[in-house]
Amino acid sequence: MKQLGLSEQAAEYVQFSIDLFSVGKSGAGMPKAKPVSDAKPRWEVDRKLNKLTTREQVEKNVQETRRRSQSSQFKAHAQREASIKYSLNALEGMRNNGGHAIRHLEGILIPNTGSLENRVNAFRKIALPILQSPVHKADWRIGATNGIAHLGKSNGKYVVIVVAKDGPYKDKVIASFIPDNNQLNLIRGN
Repeated sequence: MKQLGLSEQAAEYVQFSIDLFSVGKSGAGMPKAKPVSDAKPRWEVDRKLNKLTTREQVEKNVQETRRRSQSSQFKAHAQREASIKYSLNALEGMRNNGGHAIRHLEGILIPNTGSLENRVNAFRKIALPILQSPVHKADWRIGATNGIAHLGKSNGKYVVIVVAKDGPYKDKVIASFIPDNNQLNLIRGN
């Protein structure tokens, strides 16, 4: 120790430390230390058998988080795609080429002049966002046909688009209307 130029007190401390942590020796209840050549960084020390080291656990956690994130992103994307397909399908093949479904919105949100094709296109622009992300959905009945009422807003007014659950127009838009307060409360479940 004197060769290192240490004071006598420092040399004693260093020697004590070496003795304390040397292989095969232990002092005052201290665990035996591994030789320096076999030493691993603290995060790699495996405290229990069959357990991952801290570094491996961190890597596993990162991979799991990525998988969950990708899975949730995939699910969200799949839900958006399903919503778009549902909406587009519901707007195709409507009764009377859509004339029946749009009649209650004509003169209010849809112009009541022009060709049926132009009026149906105006209806599609209103209905598509409501079908894709309704404010609220509820079971609804139009005559003998069960349906799902999709509540949304267009030009500041609440609009309900009803898609049939059964019958000859199953999964198609069968009606649309601007709800009164009673209908609004029924759809919202109030």
